[in-house]
Amino acid sequence: MLPTYKGNVLHPEMGCLECKVNVLRDFSDILRENNNFQGFLFRGHQFESYKLEPTILRSYKGERVSVEKYQKYVEEHYVNFISSLRGRFNEQYDAGREKNEMWALGQHYGLSTPMLDWTASPWLALYFAFREKRYLRIDAADANDETYNKSDRFSENRSVYFLNANNIIQGYYFQIKHYFLECHDKNSISYPVKSVGEYDAFFLESVKTDLDDSVQKILNVNDGYGEDVVGISEYTKKCCEYAVRKVDNYFPRIVSPKRGFNNRLLSQRGLFTYSPTPDSLEKELMTIWMNMKHEQNYLLLKLLIPDDLRDEILETLYEMNINDLSLFPDIHGACSYANWKSSRKNYR
Repeated sequence: MLPTYKGNVLHPEMGCLECKVNVLRDFSDILRENNNFQGFLFRGHQFESYKLEPTILRSYKGERVSVEKYQKYVEEHYVNFISSLRGRFNEQYDAGREKNEMWALGQHYGLSTPMLDWTASPWLALYFAFREKRYLRIDAADANDETYNKSDRFSENRSVYFLNANNIIQGYYFQIKHYFLECHDKNSISYPVKSVGEYDAFFLESVKTDLDDSVQKILNVNDGYGEDVVGISEYTKKCCEYAVRKVDNYFPRIVSPKRGFNNRLLSQRGLFTYSPTPDSLEKELMTIWMNMKHEQNYLLLKLLIPDDLRDEILETLYEMNINDLSLFPDIHGACSYANWKSSRKNYR
């Protein structure tokens, strides 16, 4: 179902909906009217013009590169990160199998990564959209304390993105299942010996019957662990690897780290998206949406919110215990929260 706003159905354009809310009450109403967007992830931006670009992609700004070149650069960057981490991280990890976990760790400490931070709470995303104050952009020669500290009420809105994670996950699973079955049937990998035994037949039948569990079996075989690996032929294993590699080359993924490396993730209900191409996530999603059969399978909603609501929004979220003290369980969060508490008198 397409979402509604004040009783009107929102229709997607290239898989993305865009809607402006004028008062904070509208934000609350659109959540309530649409069952709080269950199955979605959320992300706040200080400026509506900011794209959904991972930090590693921004280093390519102005330079169009191929998917192959981009992925090679990402892999080299990861190897450099793991190498630099030696002697500085005490927990045991598998750099090959736990790439997403290590990317998430690096993201926390400022590493450029192919991942974007999201939260499972729309209210936390709203906080991150309005957390930072905007300042006037002035030349150094004209700088003085009074001018620098004057809040700049840009005409540009802030924004909160709603990502249809359920549709993306289902699309990712569907594509892997499709390529696995095609490979197994047509020998897309040109494997010299197509050996299919009793275990393979059971595995193949289970893949055909259920989407979520079957794809997890394929992913387990690709990762090389779990009971699904036992007894199946090298041919079936190669088809699993082929399917995952094929889809991972173009389809963005939802990443939920399982290791407890980052306490902030728990406080912020954090998850990530992983972008495999040198395009913004908007463009990746647009390509996916164009291949979907029904226009109601929208993938992204963007709410535009006026900047002049900042004071009201922060005060409201403060009453909901959404602030730096609750979201950053460390010394940095305590300092940032104390600074904000002291500054409240400046705008209340």
